[in-house]
Amino acid sequence: MRSDKYIELRVEPMVCFYQSRLPGYYRKVTVGTVILLVGALTGTFLAFLDADEWTAVATAVTSGVTAWMAFTGTKGKISRCAYACSRCRLDCPADYSAMSDSNTVDKVLEKVLWWRSLSPVDRASGTNQQLLVTTCEEFFERENEAWLSTSADKKPQEEAKDEDGSKQRSGDK
Repeated sequence: MRSDKYIELRVEPMVCFYQSRLPGYYRKVTVGTVILLVGALTGTFLAFLDADEWTAVATAVTSGVTAWMAFTGTKGKISRCAYACSRCRLDCPADYSAMSDSNTVDKVLEKVLWWRSLSPVDRASGTNQQLLVTTCEEFFERENEAWLSTSADKKPQEEAKDEDGSKQRSGDK
């Protein structure tokens, strides 16, 4: 496969996929932050009114939202996939400009910019073609691993429990 086709068929769709997830993540962070602010203000107001029972309820709700936000890792997801597709003139359906730049999408776009800056002779080099594909695929693999790790690694934990349980059961017999 030619490298230009690789960019068109693999890199652009992956970048657009990560970019398309941003609006939902921003919405979750915004709602969570608003709930935290309202909860903190409500707790303060209720404490001022000496409504101790209701202050505890407001504090519990606020703590629950804080834990949920930390568990879902939404801010980390935003920082990993945020940056404009248009920065590299990739044809994505949306423009998410002025966002974080320390992430996978930014690294991939920089690699595409590097590729497009090469002369036709350098683009024909098998070494440069392999470097483009290998580097982009490494970025995508790391991104995929990061996405999977934010789902709390439930599957490995469940498998470990199943293995321990089956060992104990067989040892009990």
